[in-house]
Amino acid sequence: MGDDDVVRDLDVSGAAGLDRPGLQRLREIGAQRVVFLKLDRISRNVADFHALSKEFTLVSVKDNLDLGSATGRFVATILAAFAEMEREMVRERVKDARAVLHSQGRFAGGRIPHGYQVVDNPNGNGKVLAPHPDEAALWATVAEGIVAGRSLRAQTRYLIHKGITGRKGEALVASTVREVLLGEAIVGRKHGVQIYEPAMDLELWARLRSVFDARKLPEGRRRGKNLRMLAPVMTCATCEAPMWMSSDRGKLFARCSTNIHKLRVDDKCPTPASVKYDNLEALVLDLIEDEAKERPVVVMQRPGSDPMAVRSAEDALEAAQARLRAAQTEEEEADALSSRRAARATLEALSNATGAPVLRLTGERVWDVLMGEDIDAAARAMQQVLDRVVVTPGGGRGRKTLDPARVSLEWADYVEPGPTKPRTLTRGGKIVNQAELDRYAQATAEGV
Repeated sequence: MGDDDVVRDLDVSGAAGLDRPGLQRLREIGAQRVVFLKLDRISRNVADFHALSKEFTLVSVKDNLDLGSATGRFVATILAAFAEMEREMVRERVKDARAVLHSQGRFAGGRIPHGYQVVDNPNGNGKVLAPHPDEAALWATVAEGIVAGRSLRAQTRYLIHKGITGRKGEALVASTVREVLLGEAIVGRKHGVQIYEPAMDLELWARLRSVFDARKLPEGRRRGKNLRMLAPVMTCATCEAPMWMSSDRGKLFARCSTNIHKLRVDDKCPTPASVKYDNLEALVLDLIEDEAKERPVVVMQRPGSDPMAVRSAEDALEAAQARLRAAQTEEEEADALSSRRAARATLEALSNATGAPVLRLTGERVWDVLMGEDIDAAARAMQQVLDRVVVTPGGGRGRKTLDPARVSLEWADYVEPGPTKPRTLTRGGKIVNQAELDRYAQATAEGV
């Protein structure tokens, strides 16, 4: 660092907190003494001001204060308290002004809700929100599709292909679409009060909310054990370790597992891959849609086993475990334990079905399963299409889009349906699963 450095932090409020870009830059260059124009330009919060005064030696030009002295710090604390009070008064005035505008049906500024556009107020001054003819129609189509049985993920893809993004320009994800569809803004309401003309028919909106309520699983269960469909196949290009999910300030990232802070390993990845998960999933689905959309789903079964019965027994076991966790009386606990034993016995009986494993077509396409609501099924379908999704480290923070060059797909070979050859198991030099090998040889000879 030189003798003097200039850090510009223009158009940033003094209420922005301790993580504002200018302060981050001061830390990067190792600043010790900071000279600024006025106290309320660096902080409008007494607690933040005290934290900064411990981190740097502060000098205010217009206030004529050197915070290196006790007197300067005392006066600065008083000024910071006044700045904080002024900020709160401004916030209250803005809040009151917004309330008045809303009561008059006028637009108070800020982000425009999905499905709307800003137009001149036909009844007087100011602006109002009105349904955007094209965008409102798209959201209505999405709602009608979900009511008709289409999945939220499939409808999200439809909006993406139509060019709809988040209000900050970020990639649209299913959770955002759900929030928009279930929120009041899409029908022009705020806190239950109708302010603008609805961008979606109120009856359709009510039916849509009923559909989402009906999709909630009973007994507190959640659909699928995997967090996301790419979880089994994500790989860091640098060290080839699997990538795990990690939450950062409410956003979900896929990161090299060796560098997850909760994992204690000696051999950390030198340049770990990290990417926002929603962007990665969107890119991978685009590539699959182009290359493998028509691939059929193939599952391994044993002759005589019923996949629907297996899934039903798994659901019954999960429901019994949920009831056991929620049990408050001995009678409820005993009933849940009995249900759990019955479900486990059913699963064990189904898993003991005789016959060599056989690969069978389900009649579904992989793409249809990926677009469905069942995360477990989507993750299994993803593994039929891809061996690995390899992600290279990025070039820096702040990108809203994912560079496709960072992601490469290793496609899984398509396996034709039919009998699968079992491994030969030996014990003491003798083959112990000869009967299973014979059944495979017979099935192969008969062309099953």
